[in-house]
Amino acid sequence: MCLTPEEFRDAFANDGIATFLSEAVSSLPIGIEDADWLTNVGLPRSAAPFLSFGSNHEINIPTLKELWGVSDGSRYRVIGSNGSGDPIAIDTEANGAIVYLNHDNAFQRVFINSSVTKLAEVVLAYRQLIVEALAAGGPEAYLDGKVPPESLQRFVSIVTTLDPPAIESGMWVEEIEELQGRAETG
Repeated sequence: MCLTPEEFRDAFANDGIATFLSEAVSSLPIGIEDADWLTNVGLPRSAAPFLSFGSNHEINIPTLKELWGVSDGSRYRVIGSNGSGDPIAIDTEANGAIVYLNHDNAFQRVFINSSVTKLAEVVLAYRQLIVEALAAGGPEAYLDGKVPPESLQRFVSIVTTLDPPAIESGMWVEEIEELQGRAETG
């Protein structure tokens, strides 16, 4: 992995970092690097695009069944949520993939990243995309869809290199398409 824990913590220091309880993490079928990241490095309490991690009811990494009462939700361990209130979870039956579950669509599974560490790297790359947009276009640039094409292309390239499945379908593809659409109409 290219990203160091220190770089990640420094980038999200102002937003706060949520670490997860080792007792909860140790029961997950994920790699050592991902488990270590959750317990020792953590995830940002708040990060673009409208993601949050480690709220009080998520710190023990409950199942979707426990948190939302979804009968077939035992395979999903909730670590966060998106801006629509959809739970973000570790899919224990998909090698620890990170997904969100669309609660408005019968908890449809939407892929985010292949692992916790890949999620961390891509979220940091997205943060950099926003920094570049703001530097180029002012404080409302990102919200107005004024993301420099070279910044968006760099982000796509980073995701393609770090986590190829994340650029095939899922949340990041939707986000990229939205940014491209806003750029065309902005």
